[in-house]
Formats: sequence, structure tokens, C-alpha cells
Amino acid sequence: VQSQPVSLLNLPPASHSITSAAAANAQPIFYLLVDDNRAAAATSAASESSSSATGSAGKEGAYAAHLITVSGRNGKFEQLMGVPGGDGGGKERKTVLSPLSRASCASYHPSCGYVYAAGTSVLSLPPTHALAIASHLAGLDEDGKEGGGGSVGAFHSSSSKRGLLSSVPSYRGGHGHGHGHHGTITRRQEQQLAILKAALPSIVFDAKSVLPSIGARSGPDAMCLTCGGRVAVVAVGDSFFAVSGHSVADDRYLKGTVFDGSASHGHEEHHHSDAAAGASWYSRPDQPDEPSTSTRMPPTKVLSLDASGRVHPAVAVEIPVHASSKAAAPVGDDEVATSLLFLASGRECAAVEILHDPRFIASSSSIGIAYSEEDGSSSFQGPVTAGPPRNGVATLASPILAAAGLAGHGSTPSLVAILTSDGLVQTRSPSCLGVPLTTVEVGNRPNDFFTLRLLPNRKIVAASYSGEGRVLALRPESPQDVADRLMTLSIDAFGPANFPRTELAEAISASYGATSYAGHSEPTVAARALLRQYLEAILGFGDGFGDDVGSGWGSSHSDAGGATSQSSAALLTGTALLCKVCSILSRPNTSLATRAARACSTKMGIGVENASTASAKVCKIIADDLLSLALADPSTGMSFVEPASWLLRSCGLHAKAVEVVAGRMNDAETRNKAVGGASGKAGSAAYIKSPMAGWSQLRFESFLSSHLSDLWTSGDNVLADLVLTSETTLQLLEQNPRLGLSIFTSGHPQSEKQWDSTEALDDPLAHPTNPQRVIDLLKAAKPFVPLQAAPKIETSEKEGAAPLPLTSGRSLAVTYLESAIGISTGRQASAASSTEQDAFDALPSDKAVEERIADLHDELAFLLLEGMISERREVASTATTTTEEGDATEAKQDTDSTDEAEQDSELGALYRGKLRRFLSWPNAKVRPEQLLKMTPPEFHRERALVLGRLGRHDDALRILYCDLRDLDMALEYCDVRCEQWESKKRRSRFRASTITDDSESDPYLPLVKVALASGDQKEGVDAAIKVLSLRRDVMDCGAALRLLPGDLPLSRIARPFLIPAVVDEESEVRQMKVTAALLRASYVRLKKELTDAQIESQASLRSVPAFKSLGLGELIRTSKSFRARPVHATSSSFPDVTITKHYFPRYLVIQAKITNSAVSALSGEGRALADVSFVVAESSDEALTPTLTVPLKTLPTRS
Repeated sequence: VQSQPVSLLNLPPASHSITSAAAANAQPIFYLLVDDNRAAAATSAASESSSSATGSAGKEGAYAAHLITVSGRNGKFEQLMGVPGGDGGGKERKTVLSPLSRASCASYHPSCGYVYAAGTSVLSLPPTHALAIASHLAGLDEDGKEGGGGSVGAFHSSSSKRGLLSSVPSYRGGHGHGHGHHGTITRRQEQQLAILKAALPSIVFDAKSVLPSIGARSGPDAMCLTCGGRVAVVAVGDSFFAVSGHSVADDRYLKGTVFDGSASHGHEEHHHSDAAAGASWYSRPDQPDEPSTSTRMPPTKVLSLDASGRVHPAVAVEIPVHASSKAAAPVGDDEVATSLLFLASGRECAAVEILHDPRFIASSSSIGIAYSEEDGSSSFQGPVTAGPPRNGVATLASPILAAAGLAGHGSTPSLVAILTSDGLVQTRSPSCLGVPLTTVEVGNRPNDFFTLRLLPNRKIVAASYSGEGRVLALRPESPQDVADRLMTLSIDAFGPANFPRTELAEAISASYGATSYAGHSEPTVAARALLRQYLEAILGFGDGFGDDVGSGWGSSHSDAGGATSQSSAALLTGTALLCKVCSILSRPNTSLATRAARACSTKMGIGVENASTASAKVCKIIADDLLSLALADPSTGMSFVEPASWLLRSCGLHAKAVEVVAGRMNDAETRNKAVGGASGKAGSAAYIKSPMAGWSQLRFESFLSSHLSDLWTSGDNVLADLVLTSETTLQLLEQNPRLGLSIFTSGHPQSEKQWDSTEALDDPLAHPTNPQRVIDLLKAAKPFVPLQAAPKIETSEKEGAAPLPLTSGRSLAVTYLESAIGISTGRQASAASSTEQDAFDALPSDKAVEERIADLHDELAFLLLEGMISERREVASTATTTTEEGDATEAKQDTDSTDEAEQDSELGALYRGKLRRFLSWPNAKVRPEQLLKMTPPEFHRERALVLGRLGRHDDALRILYCDLRDLDMALEYCDVRCEQWESKKRRSRFRASTITDDSESDPYLPLVKVALASGDQKEGVDAAIKVLSLRRDVMDCGAALRLLPGDLPLSRIARPFLIPAVVDEESEVRQMKVTAALLRASYVRLKKELTDAQIESQASLRSVPAFKSLGLGELIRTSKSFRARPVHATSSSFPDVTITKHYFPRYLVIQAKITNSAVSALSGEGRALADVSFVVAESSDEALTPTLTVPLKTLPTRS
């Protein structure tokens, strides 16, 4: 090269998709840009040609381009040659590649290869050059045999040492180029072809004359390929533009070569120009091979910087995302891809997110989607979308010369290394480019070092014009570095004395030098904005499309297992400082402060042990400052109070946090001012600017109840005592009972699955004192009920399942206890639990805990009984005297049975249903003795349920049958007992003891006895017969028949009981016989399948245990099975013999299958054979010599 090289791009020796020894040893390829001082002449010539030719690429590039490689023979640089081709006579020659177009800048990506910008066009290399690069990259070029391609000979045909392209006359085989080569591609050649295709670019850029007329800027970093090689970002003047590529098939590169399928059509030559090869993504659908020249898709403007000039180079580099980020995962060709770019020109720089959506290309049949701007101009929406710069554009102290992106790994986030003209290399976060993290001086002469390139293991190499080089290793930041930087930035933003300086230094352990930093004379707006950006980055509130770059900055101070003392101090103080700086900005950003404080409170948790004393002081001081701002300007409403409350919660000052919010909720004057009441304008400017300023009553109550609920469910007795003694809790219970009650019930299991997974210590009633204290608090509450507002009672299909209206302290306590014991949240009875859980029921329980739980169950029963009595109405004593004489007996019975539905109010009926449901619940642990004494005599059904819990089932049935005259209710009572008895029997199988009490074996016999012992014998006998008829399948019918009177005619019980019972028994017998026959058939079938499976498994040599210890070696082959032919005439009893031979290296194994197919001449049926022997003998001319005899004592028929 006779001129001065200005840029050198190195192609890696092997693509990630190429795996071969030849590819691994291939020499690298370089794309060299040379300043030949012909830029002015080239520009003038391009201008003349553009006026006379259609579709010109516009102004040419500033530099001449060359493809060079390293020779495998002498190690010198040499020009890359084209792939060899056949001349029809079997001779091969290396072709010389055509000169490359001039270029201003270029870049490389494995998916698209080399892409360059020339003037106003962004293009890929011609197909011939791309094919030559792929052939060299895959190690298949002809020079590879001499060192360039390493072990390329292993991929050549065994009969010819020629290259791949010369050894295959035609890709499809059959007919060649006139010479008549016939044949097909061998497996080795197919492997070579696959390697070649893997090295070919799959994305092509063919965007001609799309950039602004000023043309692309020159420089080694003026172009960047991003989004997996789909998008090219090019610097044009003071702006950066994004151009989309398109996918292509391998035919783009293989047309006109020996692999082209059209070559078999004769001697016709095929010429494909570089400009027309491959269809552009904006081509017309009817002409896919001709790019449209009438319309072009304009590029997407990514970023425009201020007038930064073109003295210093433009920089566009991609910042690799963190390895754990979702964006780091590979995406498919039809999926959306995102990338983060660092763009710089002069002293300005920014981090911008790029999004590429290939679905736009597939769904758009025209050049794009047009839309109108506000000024009336039209624009286009393409497949590339650029986001706004992260935290705006940053301005550095010195011009930027180069940059390199560093991928995040582990706790280290993704960073960008920046080289400036003063010889400094600084690492910065993409979310906060204004703050340098580490600084290294690589040179002391201005503009000497000019480039940065990334090395493995997060190392960087810097090169200078003077021939020097520096290799920099990135050192992870220590907590001390972060603490000192945070301290100095805080002093610059707030001033020396406008923030808790001493407490902050103690909390974050800042060094003496950082703490004594003097800072600027006066805080500036830029310093405050810089601190806000830095805190956003370190706390993970950087903006973006979902990329995690920057969100993990400072993650070395935290771990997934929870907050440590050091990490909690950094989190608390950083969040507090962010809230303070957001409050003193020219336009306070209270939404960001609230979001940060809420996230900090979530990470810190409820406990106060995670916050250090110094960090808690910092939070308290800054929270007081925020509350002072809210007090000074009541129109701000909750804008400053909410972040202050979250800060107080983060540092463990929960009492003050609740007091602050409750005080604001109860301060009607301040709340009216917040929504414009003081100024008389409901839509005042302050209220409009901050929609969160005015809170509704419901929002206040929801915020407080959520906070108190978190404190209650934390498991801390101190915090629980705070909830129980707080006046705010009682106020919430009275103003919004359901929301206030959720403070205590939100931690209860809400489903059967949650109850099953609840441990004994997590039971809501397991605490020694808190449940009773909650009940006392709820009973003392007096919920506010609007005047003339009747409570709305919901209905439910199940008795007692509807919720109570929370209009009294008693209803609050009942609702809490129902949730705590699980009767209203789907808790199943222990008898219905799994057998594994039932096994634990036999273990001895904690008597003290059982007594406390029983006391609470008694409390619920007494509250329900009290509510039922208090809601009972008086019924006139003459209610039954107005009936007709014919109904006098029935009226008397109704009076005796006391119609409960008429005496209960709607609310009283709900209390009654809940009491009945609770007494019928198997998990209820109520003490029935005390409850029976307190239950009034007129509550018949309730007393019956209590008597049943005492075991007095006869008395309970007398009440249900005799007093209430309800046989159906008595049967239902017996059905419940029967289910409990069956469950008890099932549970007894898993216990050491068995059930010995036979008195309860039949729960229906007591009902028969009660019915027969009633006053009316005829009615009693009819009732007993009805019980026998309805429950004959589950009760002891024989014992029940013996209880009937001896003089009872048989006809009385024949039709309702005896005949159906006999029919059922016969039907059951027949069903059992059929079932037995089916089971027998299934048994026989399974036994036969088992026998066949055993025979089949034994037929395999590998499964025979005897062969494993013989050491026969590997099996060579197995012959086909054949039927042995007897030498002499066989009798009808001679078995069938099938022989299979297995050949081993030194042994022969004979496998014989002997089948008894003998048939009796008399009966025609099969018969068994006895004393059968299988003899293996050696044959000679004289005789047979037996060598092995296998006796078979008995050979059953057909086996």
C-alpha cells in the first residue's frame, strides 16, 4: 500500500456457527481503508456520474478499500484472491477480485459481514467478495493446503486434492458446463458446502442514496452494526442515522458458480451484477430481483447533537447488555431485537436504545407507513425505532476520540470506556454518562492515543499515533469508591451544610478526603441533575426499553439473599438523597421520589433491624425536610408526604409514618387546600401539575390499612402491639369496617390449598395473646352506620355462608373468628385430610394451645348465640288462634314447634344459620357443656346439635323428631353421623389403635328407637319403616327389623322394604359375579403378557445373566432365525426347533427355541411332552459326537 492506512477492520478467523479444524486454522482477513488523497477527485467524478446515470450511489467514499489477509507461506500481508473456478477442461485457476468501491467508514458483524458507507449509501460487499471471504474463513480456499487453511485436506475428496469449487462440477449433479461431468456430491463435499454456507452473510445492506446529501462521516467508529447485524448506524454530520438490512438466501452468493442449479441448462453464461444481486426489502413484490428506484425508505434519525463540528471523529459503538438480561438472549429472525448504543461527536455523548422490528418488513407491502406531523409535513415509520437519550445528552470536559462497550458480568454492570483527547480513558455507566467511574491516563500528549478496542476478559487496548499501546484491565468498583463518589456529588448538589453531611458520611463509611471535600461555592442546577442521574442509575431507575443496563449498577452492595448492613445503608441513604434532590429541583419530581422510596421500603422489609442508626438518622432528617415542604405549601397535598412516609417506613419508624398519614387524612383544612379549596379553584395549577397531590378518603384508608396489615403480618410482637394500640386502627375499623378488618385477616389462608400448606406454628390462633386482644378491640369498635341505611345482607345457597354486615363490634369479631378458624375460607375437616396428615393426628398435642383455641371457638359460638338472641323478634301469642277449626291440631303443633323463621329478623336468621353451620362443622372445638346451659330451650335445632356433640344422640333425635316433628331433619342428622363414622373407620387404619366402640356403629338405629318410642305407635312404625326403606343400603337392616313390633304384619314392610331389599341383594350378587369374571379374565391376560415378556427378555443375549460373566467380547453379527430340518422322518410329537446363531470374535453362541406343537391322534388336542433333551453334537464322517445336552423334563403344550 503506497498511501497512509486510516482504518483496519479485522475479521475473526471463524464464525460462531463454523466448527471445523480448517476453519479454526484459517488466517484472518482485514478490511483496509487507505487515504490516497483522491477524495476530492472521487467526489467530483461521482457528482458527474450521478447526473447522467440513474440509481447512482451518490458521492463516493473518502478512502480506497482493500481486502487483505496473511499468507500461510511467508506470513506477509497479501491481497485476498477470489475463489477458484473451472474452465470446462478440468483446470482450476484463482481469480482476482474486482476493486472495491471507495468507502468512508465500515464495520463488521458475523450475520452481515463487512458493511461500508460511501457517500449517501450503506452497502454490503459484492457477492463475489463475500463468497471469497466465506471460503477463506471456512478454510476451503486452495492456499489453505500450504498453511493458510490448516487441515483443509481432510475436507477434500480422496481422489482429488483440488479445492471445493473445482472438485464439484455441478451442485445438482448430472450435467456440467459442456465438459460432461457426471456424478453426485459426496458426503465430504456436502460437509464442505455446509461449512461454506455457514460462513456466508445472511443479512445484506443495499440502501443507496438514502443518507442526507452531506454524506457519511469518516472514522474507525463512524459506523456501528447493531441489533444482531440487522441495523447499521452511521454518523452523518452532527447526527446519527439508522438503516435496516434485509435477509437473503444463499443463492445470492452461489449464483453464477458451480453450485448454481441453472448451470445444468447448457453453455449459457449467467451474469449477475453486484447492484442487482439479492432483493432489497423495499423492492416491488412483482419484481423481486430489481430494486425500486422510484421510492426509497428514508433512514431513521437516531440522535442529533448540537453543532459539535467535524474536527474530532464521530463515535458509534454498541454497549453489550448484561449476561443476565433478557436482551442478551439470542432472538430469532422474526423477533424484535434491541440494542444499546453509545453515540458521541465532539464533547457530547448519549446512550440511545435501538429497536428493530422485522415484522414491519414482512407486513408492509409498500415502502412504509406514512403519517402527518403537526407542522403538516409527512414522515415515515420504518422497522427501526430509536428511543430518547438516557438522561439526556452529556457534555464531557474534552473531545471524545474513541469508545468501547464492556458487557456486564456477575455483579459488574455493563459500562462504556471513553477515550478523550487529553489521553484519559474513563469508564461510565450508560444510565449516567455524566459521572466518571474510573479514570486512567494512557498518554500525556493531546490527541496522541486515538483508538480503543475490546479484548477478552473485559480488557481494553489503546493505540497511539506514536506507536505506543496500552492494555487496560477493568477493576471492579469497591464500596469505598461508590461511597466517596456519592459523598462528593452530594456536596456539589446540596452545598456543604444543606444536608445531613456527618450522618451520611457515617452511614456510608465515606473516607476523610471525600467528607472534607469543599465542593463548589454554590450548588448548581447541573450538579443537582447529575446527582439525580447518578442515584437513578445506582438504584436501578434508569429509563430504557426494558434493558437492565444500569439497573444493576451498585449491585455489588446487595445480594439476592436479603439486605446486609452495608447494602441496607447504601440503599437507605441513596434513596433518601434521591428524594431530597427530587424535591429541590426547579420542577420537583415527586413521582420519582415516591417510586424510589416505595421500592426501598419493599427491599428493606418491615423489620427495624436492617437499618443502621446512622442511615436511619439520614432518612429521618430528609423525611422531616419533605414534611416541612408539605407544611409550607399545603397545595402540594401528598406529593411530599407520601415519599416521606415511605422513607420513615424504610428506616423502621412505623409509628411516625402512620401518624403522619393519619394526621393528613384527618386534617380537613389541609386536604381542601390540596385540591384547590383554599384558593377556591378545584383545578388550581399546583393540583393540575401534580395529580397525586389530592388523595381521596378511600386512598388514605387503603394506604393506612396496607401499612398496618404489613406490620401485623410481620410476626414482630412490637409491631403487632403498635397496630393494636394505634388510634388509627380503631378509626379505620369505625370508618371503613371491611378495610379495617382486612388488617387482621389479610394474612389468613384464603383457600383449601393454603390451609393444607399451613404449619401448626403459622395457625392464626396459635399466638398466646394476640387473637384475644384482636377480639377485644373489634368488640369495642363502633362502626359508623349512616342514618336510615339498612344493612345489606347477601344471600347464599348454603346456610350461614353469607357474610355478616359489619355494623357492630360483634359482627366484626364474628367475621374475624370465622376467617381465623377457617370455616369461611374453605378449611377442610381433618378427617378428610390425606393419610399422611392423619398420621400426625395421633401425636400428642400441645394442651395449652388446644385450650386457647377451644376458648376462641367458644367465643365464636357465644357471639353467634348472642347475635341470634339480640336480633330475635317478639311474636304475638294469638298468632295461632285465628286459624280455622279444621287446622287446630296443625296450628297447635306449629305453636309447640316454635316457628323460628317468623321470630328471627333477617340478620338474626343469618346469625342462626352461622351458629348451625359452626356446630355442624367437624373442626369445631367448642365446649358443648357450657353452650348447652346458655342455649334457650326454644332453640330446638341448636340444642340438638349441642346434644349431639355431647354424645346424647337419642336426646338430639327426640328434639328433631318429636319436638320439631321433622323426620327429614332427623335423617339428615343421622347422615352426618354416618359420614363421620365412615371417616373415623378410614382413619383408624392408619393408627395403632382400632375402634372398639360398637354403640355408634349404626347411627340410624337410635332414630328407629326414638320413632317407635313416640306417643303415636302407628306413626312411629310408619316412620321406622320409612327409615328402613330410605337407608337400607347403609344401615343394619336385621337389627332394625328386630326392633319392630312382633305383631306387625309382613305386608306392612314387604312393599316399602323387603321387596326392594331382595331385588338390590340379587342385583348386587349378579354384579359381583360379573366383576369377578372380568377380574379373572384380566388376571389371565396379564399373566400371559408377563410370561411373554419374560420369554422375550430372556431371548436377548444382553439380558441373560450368564453371558455377562463369560467375557465373550463384542457381538459381531446375528444370523436370521431358521427352522431346523430333521434328518429323518419326524413323528407327530416332534417339537418345532428354531435356531439363531450369534457370532463373537472367538465364540459361536447357538440360541434354540423349542415349541411343543404335538397333537394327540385320539382327541386332536395338544399334549405335553416329557423327557425332552436338546443335544448339541459335532458331526464327522463316521458319527455324531454329543458335546452338550440340555434336558427338558416337561414341555407343556403350545409352549
